[in-house]
Amino acid sequence: MLLGVLEGVMRAVRKAVAVGWTRCPSVGVPLHVQLRWHYLRSAPLFIAEFYSLNPCLLSANLPTVLLATMAQSPTNIGAPATADPFCPGAMLSLSLMAIPVFFETTTEPAQLFHQWARMYHYGHRVAPTMALATSLLYAYTAIHKRAAGRRWVVFAVAGVTTMIMVPFTLIFMVPTNNTLFRLQAESKAAPVASLGEAQELVTKWSRLHVVRSLFPLAGAILGLMGILQ
Repeated sequence: MLLGVLEGVMRAVRKAVAVGWTRCPSVGVPLHVQLRWHYLRSAPLFIAEFYSLNPCLLSANLPTVLLATMAQSPTNIGAPATADPFCPGAMLSLSLMAIPVFFETTTEPAQLFHQWARMYHYGHRVAPTMALATSLLYAYTAIHKRAAGRRWVVFAVAGVTTMIMVPFTLIFMVPTNNTLFRLQAESKAAPVASLGEAQELVTKWSRLHVVRSLFPLAGAILGLMGILQ
């Protein structure tokens, strides 16, 4: 049932994007980004928004593109295959944008610990779900590609690579997380660290988080390679 819902959503998004392309003016848009209709019909690919992206802005330097393909013919049964750079893009934004803003606007260590804890709370609710959903789609695609006698290993590897972020978190990041949560709780009663010490600890977490974000990014690249094979 879940896969049926996902397939229906992907169909609707692909149709909406196709309509968007028909209305996108070709003036000023380089030829290499004017996708032909037959790609949308036979691949098909849909390009989803990241940040403020819309179909008419594809000439810009894009930080990420969300690509997905869904087979509709009996000879191309291994769908949907999803390359999902949105997940690592959202994750990297925490270290590249949110943490620097915290450092520039925070003057008290207790406040910094609190801001980090709230950021972690919302990120923890979103990123693991996106990574799990992407890995399940890779697994679904790999199973059906294999059943159809087509190349499937790259999708299986993409799914495993995406989920490596989970053991990485448990092994390398949980100790730092626990320390930050402990200091955040203790700082409510009295100062427990200087601002410099708090920033150093949050910086350590931020660097580990960047490394963690590379696993779903690698999975997205492998998924895209599988789509283009």
